[in-house]
Amino acid sequence: MSKNPTALVVGASRGIGRALLSQLTQAGYDTYGTIRTSPSSQSNLFQADLTDSSSLTEAAEQFKKTRGGGEGSLDLLIVSGATMSDELYLTLSPDRLMEYYDINVAGPLRAVRAFLPALRQSKEKTIVLISSLASNAGIRAKNALTMPKEDRLPISTGPYGSSKAALNCLAIGLYTELEDEGFKVIVVHPGLVNTDMAQNMIKRLEEKFGQGGGPWKVLEVEESVAGIVDVVKKEAGKKDGKAVLRYVDWTGKDLPW
Repeated sequence: MSKNPTALVVGASRGIGRALLSQLTQAGYDTYGTIRTSPSSQSNLFQADLTDSSSLTEAAEQFKKTRGGGEGSLDLLIVSGATMSDELYLTLSPDRLMEYYDINVAGPLRAVRAFLPALRQSKEKTIVLISSLASNAGIRAKNALTMPKEDRLPISTGPYGSSKAALNCLAIGLYTELEDEGFKVIVVHPGLVNTDMAQNMIKRLEEKFGQGGGPWKVLEVEESVAGIVDVVKKEAGKKDGKAVLRYVDWTGKDLPW
């Protein structure tokens, strides 16, 4: 069995998740991922859906078998899958609002629970949750109260942002419950990234501010992911066994919760 560190990305079929899988492989990790589509012929990809606990449990079992039985030690779990759109609170159905929380909050919790036995077999025990600066209520309130309307985002991120705020609270709770075991819980804001999911937002930004999004910088996937991988590698390099809780952006800058 390889002595390389192991990483598994939940939501690896496209965008940030797929790029994370690629760049972590280049960084020397033995990489695995989950995808929502039918089972892949690639032995390192497992079918799973963030809204389906049983599929994630099955993916964890497949990971264990691929690693040769036992619990299958996992050093790094990254949860990247999410849903986002420009829906407004006042026209959003309560059922649709709950879909945000089912995918963006309960989904990562399902993933962590499924792969927790494998993480516990590792000395690194690192959980990375992809969040967003849209989660920060203080920044959102300040922008709403003090930023001229012409400089604000021309699109709603309200339901998405509130679900990511709940994700951040989940991360704090996970850290509190796993602190004594030396777990590292890192929440990452990847920036405004040029992915399929963000296309509507980027289109509206560029219509208003021009190419690149003006004050709202648009990042290419590879740039964002390179930063995230660097953050992960630096934390892994500390080797001190201490529990960690951080909320950072893709450059490693610590952010206010």
